Amino acid sequence: MKRITILLILVTLILTACRDAVVEPELVMVATDTPPPTAVTPSPPAQTATPRPPTVTPEPPIPTPTPTFTPPTATSSPMPEPTATPVPETALPSEAFMTLLTISNSLYRSGEYEMALVIYSEMLSHGPDPMLYSLRADTYDRLGDFESAIADYLTACDLGLRDSKILNNLCWDLGITGQPELALPYCEQSVAAEPTAAHRNSRGVSYGQLGMTAAAIADFQAVVDDLGGTTSPSLRAIAAQRQAWLTALQEGDNPFTPEVLAELRDETSSTAGTTTPESVTVAPSRAAVQQAAKEMDFTFGDVQTIAGQEVVMGMHVEGSCMVFLGLTGSEAGLTGVLMEVIGCSDNAQSGAAFWLMDTLLPGNREKALAIVYMVVDVYYVIQGDIKTTTEKEIGNVILEVRCVDDDVTALEIVARFKG
Repeated sequence: MKRITILLILVTLILTACRDAVVEPELVMVATDTPPPTAVTPSPPAQTATPRPPTVTPEPPIPTPTPTFTPPTATSSPMPEPTATPVPETALPSEAFMTLLTISNSLYRSGEYEMALVIYSEMLSHGPDPMLYSLRADTYDRLGDFESAIADYLTACDLGLRDSKILNNLCWDLGITGQPELALPYCEQSVAAEPTAAHRNSRGVSYGQLGMTAAAIADFQAVVDDLGGTTSPSLRAIAAQRQAWLTALQEGDNPFTPEVLAELRDETSSTAGTTTPESVTVAPSRAAVQQAAKEMDFTFGDVQTIAGQEVVMGMHVEGSCMVFLGLTGSEAGLTGVLMEVIGCSDNAQSGAAFWLMDTLLPGNREKALAIVYMVVDVYYVIQGDIKTTTEKEIGNVILEVRCVDDDVTALEIVARFKG
């Protein structure tokens, strides 16, 4: 009880003293009881020793085979070849780079494009990398943001990554957005590098819009011939559509009306007609966080009033591992949270940090930023190599994670809400 009383006072003092602090906006948060990510912090505070590298480095992602013919920008998951662009020399260490790349690629494959986009963007904030620009462009395509996708593909080209996939995607994106004159040079280069039916399909769209009828007919005939024996319903539908374009071109008509181009954009995007939702910044209620903690087997005492604020304390014990949770604010509101993780393994500390961030931060963007925060900052606090992270602001939550230098407490997480 003495420990809990001290912690109650500490909760209120910390959260009251820090409530009006001003911080630079940045990263934070994420999931449940997964093991800690194996990565490093980009630039530890000057007063601490240089962190040691993680003991485990994640395996590079493995490329996923693609079918013989698929529409351009919806083709391959963003899984770079093992021999592709090396990890760039940026402020982001190689272990963190590979960890975040593996996570973001997994999110992309599972259709969590918004979260993948945030992580790719955060990685690029540490320095330019042509492979990352290409991966982010793929993600923009899936979100239907073709203007941003084109800009990223062009940047990847400017940085020296001019493979046939990027050239084909530029050809396709510029073509379906009604820019065939700009598309054509990339179309010609992609077909010269890889004269497949898929690449000729992309080029045919621009040929048709430019009135180059004979060339468009030749390209779409190649597509129809290539798909002639397919039993796949989706590929048969593509073959039928290209045959219809072929027939229209042979009759002197241009099949690429604004409506058809809009349909192609919708087919390329997996989220046609949607926009990325704005981040949710409303703080959860104290009651909601308390209920989520109870579902994780926390037990709570009675509400107390300390320094004019309501405080409720919870505790979870498993063997020698104890987690104390202090919630400050009214039942319908929440002004701050203090968590102490005592006598627990690194995995348990990581799981507790993930759970708390995931509970407090509601939006997909916030969850993605929390992944980055865990990988490039919190890892070394858990390892004990640095004493504290700098304050990170996401939505309306400000977080700080620190190692408490005494014989019992290993990890302390302070969260406060703005407003």
